[in-house]
Amino acid sequence: MDKVLLRILPSFHFVSNKIIQMLYTKIGLDISKSAFLWMPKMIDTTNVHIGESSFINKNLTIYTGNGTINPTVFIGNNCDLGPNVTLICLTHRIGNMQKRCGEKISGDIIIEDGSWLGANVMVLPGVTIAKGCVIGAGAVVTKNTEKNGLYVGVPAKRKKFIKYTLSSVTGLLIPGEIK
Repeated sequence: MDKVLLRILPSFHFVSNKIIQMLYTKIGLDISKSAFLWMPKMIDTTNVHIGESSFINKNLTIYTGNGTINPTVFIGNNCDLGPNVTLICLTHRIGNMQKRCGEKISGDIIIEDGSWLGANVMVLPGVTIAKGCVIGAGAVVTKNTEKNGLYVGVPAKRKKFIKYTLSSVTGLLIPGEIK
């Protein structure tokens, strides 16, 4: 039943977002009450955690292969994912010339607190996006990132370090200079 719901929930565009989010939670996704998951395109696993105050824009795709391999997707607190973000937990090695699609490779995807992924970002298996990173629109993240980095391109490369300062008003870390 859960697998059936995982397949049909994204087509419920006429239903309120809070109801969709509640249904995903009922079938096993761990979604914080303060998080906002807006019209995902496809989520084929229940091994998903979305942290406090995170915002997931529309058309999120989480692909794990939905088989015996069941990797985890962990999205930390205060994360923002732009539209059309794709998190792919399963791929293949390059095989021999008789069959180029070789052995399966899977891995968890972890997006640490405070990170922001722009529109159309793709994250590949086994990648950890470190705390406070910004991933530019259209980037393909193939390797772990370092905290507070600005990453862009295909494959994503670190372009800058983002310095943070403590806000005197809110007490929260806010962006400062980009070096």
